[in-house]
Amino acid sequence: GNRLRAVVVGGAGGMGGWMARFLNGQGHAVDIVDPSAVASPFARVTPDGREVLEADLVVVAVPMSVCPGILAELSRVGCGGVVLELCSFKGPMLPLFERLRGAGLRLVSAHPMFGPGATVLSGKTVVVCGEGREEDRAFARGLFASTSAKVVEMGTLEHDRRMAMVLGLTHLSNLVLSRALQVSGHPFGELREVAGVTFSRQMDTSREVAAENPELYFEIQAMSQESGDAAGLLARAVGDLRGLLEAGDRAGFVSMMVQLDAYYRG
Repeated sequence: GNRLRAVVVGGAGGMGGWMARFLNGQGHAVDIVDPSAVASPFARVTPDGREVLEADLVVVAVPMSVCPGILAELSRVGCGGVVLELCSFKGPMLPLFERLRGAGLRLVSAHPMFGPGATVLSGKTVVVCGEGREEDRAFARGLFASTSAKVVEMGTLEHDRRMAMVLGLTHLSNLVLSRALQVSGHPFGELREVAGVTFSRQMDTSREVAAENPELYFEIQAMSQESGDAAGLLARAVGDLRGLLEAGDRAGFVSMMVQLDAYYRG
């Protein structure tokens, strides 16, 4: 309920820009620290990042490969506000997180489960990880208290285990489908000309995935393999289906589809 002094590190990026707009819309004073930033109507672009020393909130919205160095620097300079990092996977950085918390950094891990194109938070989820001080996690949860977003809390390793499926396996499935179509010899325009409902719906998602940031998606895939072997699960599933078809096992195929339907029904 109080007006915060907030700094978004990486505020020129997709999710960083979304956080800057969101915080501005909530009535907070926002600065952006990002070498790629240009003038913003939602925040003041600062050249040297000294504002982090006086900030109530520092949002770190940078690639996973860059995040450890940014957090270590925030700890080194004595950042006293709550530091909210937004990486898609966090487990490999957990030992660093704990060291920095032990050194006094008020670090909270969170993960908005939506992209920077989101305009409303109804039906959207924000995950807050359970490590760190309760008062700092409550601060992070409070950022979304006046919105319609659902805030879910869980441990960092559990977060990564679920993200290996929710992000890693889902993205990989769509990339594999797109790759299969690419090497099939059928131009996409020809397939789209005769597309049915299922193909069209699937292509809407697959085309969005194929157009995403390749560097980010590589990091997600690399991290998801460490957390849940998404590629191995996908290969196993393809092998199961192919085995049933090559064996002409109609009953087995029907049984598998019945089991899949039951899985979704819970």
